[in-house]
Amino acid sequence: MKRYDRLRQQDIGYVKGDKSHVTLHMINGKKVSVSTHLGNFMRYLDSNWFVRTSRSHIVNLGHIDAVTSRSVVIADSVIPLTIAYRTTLWERLPIVRLKSN
Repeated sequence: MKRYDRLRQQDIGYVKGDKSHVTLHMINGKKVSVSTHLGNFMRYLDSNWFVRTSRSHIVNLGHIDAVTSRSVVIADSVIPLTIAYRTTLWERLPIVRLKSN
């Protein structure tokens, strides 16, 4: 018997695509694999909260801890941020730059 679990979008930290599968990295540490392409899966996500950071990654804006010019940090994960998607992320995310002492 097949089982279908309900996943809440706010519980997704980020999504990683690999050919015809995507892996949802949940904030509780679990990983959920779905048989679909990343572009297809993105249509199901709320565009107010999710943004693409590379050809193979989508992040939940609500769970971003830090951003550099080349990556996004969510919990202990470093997700690539490519030039093609950088501007879109910066426009969607309020950023505060802190000085190191």
